[in-house]
Amino acid sequence: MGGIPELPIGLATLPSEQPAGLPATGPGSLFDDRLLPTIAAPDSTDCSLRARAAAAFEGVSVLRSGQLCVDHDSFGVRPDAAARCAAPAFDTLNSTLAELTDDGGSAPGAALRIDMFGPVTLAVELLRAGVERPRAIEAARMACVYQSEAVFNAARSAHPTIAIAVVMVEPGLVGSMHPTFALGAREVRSLLDPVVDALDRVAGATEVLIGIHVPGRADWRTIISSGVSLLSMPPDAALIGWAPWIQALLDNGGHIAWGAVPVDRPLGTSAELLWRHLAATWRDLASAGVDRDQLLRRSLVAPSDGLGAFAPEQVAGVVSVVDALAQRIHEHVASTLTPVLA
Repeated sequence: MGGIPELPIGLATLPSEQPAGLPATGPGSLFDDRLLPTIAAPDSTDCSLRARAAAAFEGVSVLRSGQLCVDHDSFGVRPDAAARCAAPAFDTLNSTLAELTDDGGSAPGAALRIDMFGPVTLAVELLRAGVERPRAIEAARMACVYQSEAVFNAARSAHPTIAIAVVMVEPGLVGSMHPTFALGAREVRSLLDPVVDALDRVAGATEVLIGIHVPGRADWRTIISSGVSLLSMPPDAALIGWAPWIQALLDNGGHIAWGAVPVDRPLGTSAELLWRHLAATWRDLASAGVDRDQLLRRSLVAPSDGLGAFAPEQVAGVVSVVDALAQRIHEHVASTLTPVLA
């Protein structure tokens, strides 16, 4: 097995969701010239992560509102479609990977990141669309297993040697620690575990990061127990209650991408306040027993969620704050960490 790749300390990573007006590659893109480049998914009805998920089904479409619409008479998973990145919703993914291949496979950086619509969020949205519970869960699981393998294989075909990060985008997991959450912990595991297992299996000798992005508080014990190796989550004082499971993630070689740059409120040009908030979260976790050196060495930084709500001209400002915070983390870690002896 290829195992989990080591990433540079304080690495910045960006979500795939971006305004539809931004190019996927070239000047102004989120993809080019980054240590951890991300394949963009424009925030549009036709090309979004949700649209890619819908392409795995018969009888499922995406409304202009972004909600799933289900024709219950024809609803079902289409394995032939789910197992390939051939639908129009994957055009941006395929064109970006084609450009990568045309460049001779010389992708920069430590890894290549591809996001996908997560199985828990997909199951929750199918439930809301009126699909019966057992059928919704089974369909979401099957579709996401097929699609996780498909996007991984597409990335590996474009660049066989670089590490690949497949990140399940799971806004539907926000609030999953609450007793009223739509799915129980066992149901969540029944959705996440097969995707993790599928990616582990298909990776072979390729290094792979299997990630989950949740833009809020969640049942981190259940999520970490699924075997993921990358968490994308906001810094939060409440994380102290999940310290033993965060330590377990780090012990297994996992990384945390801290969503320390908010996207739901006005953002200044300085990273200082954001740095203080993140550093306070680290101190809280260390006081709760998380190994400080491990935590810092395996910390990345990211926006708290996708950038689709921004105007194209605003994205550069958000990304500059992310990069400034990443640099601050790198400098802090370099000056304070215990050296690792060879």
